[in-house]
Amino acid sequence: MVDKKTIRGKIDPRLLKLIRQIRYSAAGFYFLGFLIPIVSYLSLEIGGIELGFVVSLQTIGFTISSLFAGFLSNNRTLRAKLIFMASIGRFISYLLLYFSFLYTLYWMMALGTFILGFGAGFFWTPFGATVADATEYEYRSEAFGIFSQQSGIGGFIGATIGFTVIGFVEVVGNTAAIAFSPLILYGIANIYAGIRVLQLAPRIEYVDIEEKAAISKITQRKIIYSFIFLLFILFIEYFIGALVGPFIQYFLLENITQEIMFIMLAYAPGSILSIIFAPRIGRIADKLNPRYTLSIASVLGAIMTWLLINSTKIWQLV
Repeated sequence: MVDKKTIRGKIDPRLLKLIRQIRYSAAGFYFLGFLIPIVSYLSLEIGGIELGFVVSLQTIGFTISSLFAGFLSNNRTLRAKLIFMASIGRFISYLLLYFSFLYTLYWMMALGTFILGFGAGFFWTPFGATVADATEYEYRSEAFGIFSQQSGIGGFIGATIGFTVIGFVEVVGNTAAIAFSPLILYGIANIYAGIRVLQLAPRIEYVDIEEKAAISKITQRKIIYSFIFLLFILFIEYFIGALVGPFIQYFLLENITQEIMFIMLAYAPGSILSIIFAPRIGRIADKLNPRYTLSIASVLGAIMTWLLINSTKIWQLV
């Protein structure tokens, strides 16, 4: 949970209360990321190309909405409304995905995935802008660490509920309507998060950051080069995520195990570690040069990806 010292001194408690609403919006992350490839493999019987198309629709939706959300989020009074509308869109997407899984409708899964990505842009962009604008520069990484922590808490709780329901269905009988029912719960949780953001956002006080004298020494050319480099890093990150994320379940089912419960358990340690360490890592990042932080993160990500694709046992994936 959030450190009491953090609440007292560095970050406004009202902002922390707003950040905690992320856990409701993130409740379906792990479960849905697990479910789409599994259902595609076992029920829809689609191949990698069809699954890749669905995943690309989510990315396309996010890309389109993020562009507009970025412009609109410059108006601070619009941010809470954008988040609320995005929550409604995500609720609709969860309903579409529920019925697509229930009736094995590929086109509906594609539509629901696109709306999910489109809504994500209008949710996370203004939310991240709010956190940044309401936090002192020296504590911003820690604030985003708490941001990630709350996302991990929501994903862990949601996955626990979802996987428990699936385990129950496997014991008592294969009832798809019950097995996929957590998706409806996640949709409702998104609506709740949107309503709470509407209530809490007006209470947030933004920090007016004075321009540092050192900033004026940075040439425009260096700023442009740095921006291009960061865009390249983000492109590589999302490219790798798009390759690894949706197809890891395919890999597990084909090469390691077809026991769904074992695959579910492989997701737990990562979310637990993010809950425990995300704020602490953010606190450390606030004290380090961003170049070192990005470099360390990139190297660790490369090592973990290499270990992942060379795993032959389920415990190695954990």
